[in-house]
Amino acid sequence: MQMPDIRNRLKIGLVCPYDILRAGGVQEHALAQAEELRKRGHTVKILTPRPRGVRGDAPEGVIFVGNSANIKVLTKTTMEVGINIDNSLLDEILSKEKFDLLHIHEPEVPILGAQIIARAKCPIVGTFHAVNPNTPMARTLEGLRMPFSRTLFNKLTAMTAVSDAAAGFVREHMSK
Repeated sequence: MQMPDIRNRLKIGLVCPYDILRAGGVQEHALAQAEELRKRGHTVKILTPRPRGVRGDAPEGVIFVGNSANIKVLTKTTMEVGINIDNSLLDEILSKEKFDLLHIHEPEVPILGAQIIARAKCPIVGTFHAVNPNTPMARTLEGLRMPFSRTLFNKLTAMTAVSDAAAGFVREHMSK
């Protein structure tokens, strides 16, 4: 798919796989990006999992999709990521919103980004933020997920990275 002309006003969906109401680098990046894009005249919505324990409507400009759960990761930290996403609800949201462009932060973080990538009917930008530690366990898991990751990478119209390390990860795995 060809990228839309960003000089026109676009309807953009930013996908953040983490609890958007919790402090974190990816969340702050997505919130700042949404604010800047709105200043430039675009309509922006952030799609993110409903944070644990949060009831009621999402904040303005945010669409809660599915729920979230705390998951321990290889870096010995915990992250709250999206789970249990109803595909029919996701299809309904994408059909209603009719985004001109989707920008998925951390496309490989299960499950939200992958489900949106599979259903999108518009160009998709993927931004990579993190790199797994260089440990035997991380390398084993990376080897297992690469066929899945390459499928995702092939559906992205463009890829960006927030660091040299993240860019190196994408380059390394795209060349295999």
